[in-house]
Amino acid sequence: MTHSNQTTLISAAETTREQTLTTTDGISLQLWVHEAENAAGTVLLTHGLGEHSGRYEHVIAALREHGLSVVRWDLRGHGRSTGQRGHSPNIETLLDDISLTAEFVQENFGQNPISLWAHSLGGNLISHWTLKRSDQALQFRAAVLSAPWFLLKDRPSSVKEWMIRTLAGFYPSFVIPARFRSQSLTSDQKARREYEKDELVHRQVTARMVIDCFDAGHWSLEHAQEFPLPVFAFHGSDDPVTDPQGTQQFCGKAPNCHFELLPGFVHEPHNERGWESIVNEAASWLLHQMGKNGPFPSDSKTRTMVDSPDPELTPTHGWQEEQTE
Repeated sequence: MTHSNQTTLISAAETTREQTLTTTDGISLQLWVHEAENAAGTVLLTHGLGEHSGRYEHVIAALREHGLSVVRWDLRGHGRSTGQRGHSPNIETLLDDISLTAEFVQENFGQNPISLWAHSLGGNLISHWTLKRSDQALQFRAAVLSAPWFLLKDRPSSVKEWMIRTLAGFYPSFVIPARFRSQSLTSDQKARREYEKDELVHRQVTARMVIDCFDAGHWSLEHAQEFPLPVFAFHGSDDPVTDPQGTQQFCGKAPNCHFELLPGFVHEPHNERGWESIVNEAASWLLHQMGKNGPFPSDSKTRTMVDSPDPELTPTHGWQEEQTE
């Protein structure tokens, strides 16, 4: 994959800038740089299915208040990036796109610590990329995963899965409706209205992409013990889209994972009332991983996870970790 001829090193004097990266198959990936004053580090932010990175402006503002610059981008087939809506030829193409944006961040901001932040589908892809392309991923300090798609809450029947797999083989660009109800995303009425009137939101995914991401989530769960980066993961206890048990399972296996279950939250914790608490906590954790602030509650802990096999999740918010001996 190649950079567009617009790609140049970012001047420290600039605070916000739009950028286009061009892939080897001709897709234009749009990204935006939001620089913090005297930045302690930079975060690469990846959004979820059917949406776009512009829906994270309030999260970006909060991260900048913590001294973190943010590079946000729209996945191919999403937002202002080009390509068929909700489609990718295969999972490797999506990983190539991440590698391209990661290379941009590394080249332009690698002089300071860099980290990852991803939601839902973004969490699925970033986790898979980190495991599959660990040599490049290890240039990042840590990853924040918000309601990551490891498992779907409404899992397809074996018959439905077979049908979609068959379609993916013979007609990979076949469109499947993905009409998320705004009530599934947030309980906040204002955020619901903004989602419903957002013209950049689309409500579809293709057979190839949904099967690739379904398989990627399961594969990442199976290989979570190999995850090379520290993780801060959070998930709404009432999420009807992605299953918090998948995130719990991932953190139960990953070597260094802090997990927070947010009682009453649904699929988009960053759009719920009280979102500031979890975003600020994750930002403080990132700064700690970057070595940029004082002692953090996890200094003498090993895991923020209840390792019980009990399938019933207990909502928790706050530091719950096992003391090291």
